[in-house]
Amino acid sequence: MRAPAVRAPAFRGLRASQRDTVSHIISGALASVVVVIIAAIFLFVAANAYQTFVVDHQSLGQVFLGQRWNPDEGLAGAAKLIIGSVTVTLGAVALSTPISVGVALFITQIAPPWMRRAMQPVLELFTGLPSILYGFLGLVLLVPLVRNIENALAGGVFYSGVGFIPAVLVLSIMIMPTIASLAVDALRAVPNEVREGSLALGATRWQTMWRTLVPAAASGILTGVILGTGRAIGETMAVAFVVGGNANQWPFTLTNIYPYIGLNPTSTITVQLLFDFQEAVPNSLNYHAIWTLALVLLLISLLLVAASRAVAARRVAG
Repeated sequence: MRAPAVRAPAFRGLRASQRDTVSHIISGALASVVVVIIAAIFLFVAANAYQTFVVDHQSLGQVFLGQRWNPDEGLAGAAKLIIGSVTVTLGAVALSTPISVGVALFITQIAPPWMRRAMQPVLELFTGLPSILYGFLGLVLLVPLVRNIENALAGGVFYSGVGFIPAVLVLSIMIMPTIASLAVDALRAVPNEVREGSLALGATRWQTMWRTLVPAAASGILTGVILGTGRAIGETMAVAFVVGGNANQWPFTLTNIYPYIGLNPTSTITVQLLFDFQEAVPNSLNYHAIWTLALVLLLISLLLVAASRAVAARRVAG
């Protein structure tokens, strides 16, 4: 019985140069599709955001410096939302970064091999947890704790517990695995000769870690910090549970009650997008202002990606 003929791959009848040309065309076409999709997203968001200034006649100062968010009454001041996003994100990054670097140093320099093998999957598990679970745990566990501490310090019942502090705590826990994982990779990429040379010169183990290994891995660690910042500023569900959702409150204000700093229920860009979009009437100021907030968030994300690429390029060049 004659075996069925096997068809040769389409590229086999082509010369090597022709195969390279076809491969380049296909790769370029696929890359172009990605570029077109990203450009289309930017154009779509920008076209809707532009209506805030053209159709609704809002000025840049009214939108980005205004302190009152009530689009139904013609007020689209987003200053408090932008400040809320920035302060919550920076607070989370400032709290999470030293802890994440410490975890990475423990995994790579101190922990025994069996513990290293156990901790790596744990970090990956935390990275994959749904954000809504973080928010729910924050609402159930962190908010009551923060409320009790704040009211104990103030000497009365003044605070509900939601606001800046629980949002920072939840976000810092969320981004910690991201920063720690990249810090682990960066520290492992440092040549072992660097560590051995530092110890040979008389440095202690602590001095070697903080004065030699961390500076040597600084570019990789900074990349992790930037990516963690991008995740924090774009997070919605976890923050929505604990931040309070008040778009017209600063994250904190000065008061005459000890400790003289009031921590208010506030909001962020992402939380306001979540709360307002379903109720926004198309072609209204509310609708267009929401797209303006989305454009601001998109531009911030673009800047963070560009910063991450710049740091990575510098590391390769160095």
